[in-house]
Amino acid sequence: MNLDLRPMSTSQVLDRTFWLYRRNFWLFAGIAALPPALGFVAQLAILVFPRIFSNSTREIPVLSIGIGVILFALLYLVGYALATGASVYAVSNTHLGKPITIAEAYAAVGDRVVAILLTGLLMVVMFAGMAIGFALVFGAVAGVASMLGLKGIVAALLTFVVVMVEVVFFVWIFLRLSLVVPVCVLEKLGAVQSLKRSFSLARGTAGRLLIVILLSSAVTVALVVVFSIPFFIGAALSKGEPAIQYQVIQQFAGFLAGTLGTPISLIAFVMVYYDQRVRKEAFDLTLMMEAIGQAPPPKAMETSAGSPNSIG
Repeated sequence: MNLDLRPMSTSQVLDRTFWLYRRNFWLFAGIAALPPALGFVAQLAILVFPRIFSNSTREIPVLSIGIGVILFALLYLVGYALATGASVYAVSNTHLGKPITIAEAYAAVGDRVVAILLTGLLMVVMFAGMAIGFALVFGAVAGVASMLGLKGIVAALLTFVVVMVEVVFFVWIFLRLSLVVPVCVLEKLGAVQSLKRSFSLARGTAGRLLIVILLSSAVTVALVVVFSIPFFIGAALSKGEPAIQYQVIQQFAGFLAGTLGTPISLIAFVMVYYDQRVRKEAFDLTLMMEAIGQAPPPKAMETSAGSPNSIG
């Protein structure tokens, strides 16, 4: 039985997250480097191409640029989905004590790229619909307030309350769906099923997920600031627009921050995913009984599809 599969507090989840990150640094950084690298290449193209064509009599074909942007956007989305899925798979294996390489992680999730993309698209559509609904509610409340003649502090207070309720609800839904990628990758579910499964599995742990998101975001921002110090110095010394070398340094700082910071949040999400399964589904007992060749309890059998052994 894997002794790391046990109920964990928030501090234990974070401790386990950074322990895995340090122990498998090159594995996670190598997997996570793909999307930032693609973004870095795109930023370099944006910086360099206008300067090339500004010194040339040739005109830039608008249609070619449009097609190129679309193709690169699709390439970036595929790369992002592939890297995210590979990161989740690698975290799962390292957490369960199974050896894994960068190539093996990418190969294992190749058939999940479409499902990850569809899941992300469905989330975008869902939150866009929620945003439109919130705007309609806000407009209706503002109209009612105007009809009632509410002005000044009362109207401002009512507006603040409505906005805060909408923001809290939006964040709560987002947190309940934040386990969707581990679910999609490790349990091989479709987009709709992954959203439903994440919403159910994340019940009771929204606060912990919020801490994880805030901490990982703070780490990423800190990395961007640290790596961008040369750019800030160059921008301060420049009298006009910073020289291109300083702009390249800024984009490279974003690449490093994304490569080093992204794995932290993904590791933490997988830790919460397993912790919720241990708490709600006795997942540790399921793996133990499977390891000794016995059938898991009926309740555990219903949810044992999420074992990483089901991938590949």
